[in-house]
Amino acid sequence: MFLGRYRDSRRHRAVLYGDGVGTFTHPITLVSATGQDSETIDALIDTGATFSMFPAAVLERLRVTPFGQIRARLANGEEEQLDLGQVNAELDGVRRPIFCLFGVPAAPPLIGAHALEAFLLMVDPVDGRLVPKEAYLMRAWHEGAARSASRPAWRGAIPVSRW
Repeated sequence: MFLGRYRDSRRHRAVLYGDGVGTFTHPITLVSATGQDSETIDALIDTGATFSMFPAAVLERLRVTPFGQIRARLANGEEEQLDLGQVNAELDGVRRPIFCLFGVPAAPPLIGAHALEAFLLMVDPVDGRLVPKEAYLMRAWHEGAARSASRPAWRGAIPVSRW
């Protein structure tokens, strides 16, 4: 049920709030660096989260070690210092390394925007699922630009299919 919306003046965009409308979970398998251990968990898809976040206990069992810390703003507006690491993850049969935050015990596992981009996935909010998307690379110049290096001719984007 939609409960309302408010204007977030810091970001100049409408933010919806309610009882979970448009939210869904998706299984993700986290794999240790050796590939010998793994754990599959259901994680909330959160396109507003920069990084994914998984329970610290799960990451520690898989021997994932933090390489740094970041300050992250939580959904309630508070800021918290969190450990940042890298874990091998598998979504829909595709394995990629992703950055992840070491979550506190009460926090739900999240799949954030960084992971969605790494897997070339986007959200279908109507059907509540992840769907493949194309990646784009900007092409700096076309073939004739080499003759006129003083003014490069920009020409659109080059699609890169999901590899």
